[in-house]
Amino acid sequence: MSHRAAGFAFHGMASRDLELPMTRFAALGWATDYVGPKPGPVDGFDPLRTVAVEQTIAQATVPDALVIPGGFAWRDFAADEQLLAWIRAGLELGGYVIGVSTGALVVAAAGVLADLPATGHWLALDDLEAMGASIESAPMVRSGRVFTAGGALAAVGAVDIIDAELGERDGPDSAH
Repeated sequence: MSHRAAGFAFHGMASRDLELPMTRFAALGWATDYVGPKPGPVDGFDPLRTVAVEQTIAQATVPDALVIPGGFAWRDFAADEQLLAWIRAGLELGGYVIGVSTGALVVAAAGVLADLPATGHWLALDDLEAMGASIESAPMVRSGRVFTAGGALAAVGAVDIIDAELGERDGPDSAH
């Protein structure tokens, strides 16, 4: 069975937070899509990159795994009910979510980290805790099918765990 990962891209995102986990999904044979507020080029920083957003959330199907990167605009997306509903829908349908850096705050805003362990960017841990998460000092924290990571490299570890679990669920003849 082929799996699909979607990366949520927005202007001002930390490019590495999206690029590293999505590149790992692709290397493992997953189909990858970039979804955002509107189709077209999206500029990120650290490093400076432009991502081509292919579709909006309204146009996209719920993926097997969703990556939410960090970035300066996280507050805007923590209030975006369409994105938050998409995060919840993915989990309800058995998918996984990875919140990277301040992207963990967007995941928390979806209400899926209440009283659960989480991590994120070290400067945003107080905000994450105020949103109901229980802070753990670790590079990556797993709470069910929700992974939060302090940075992009830790998020790559989450990708490997997700791929292994879905491979086991699909059986040994799965192609991913």
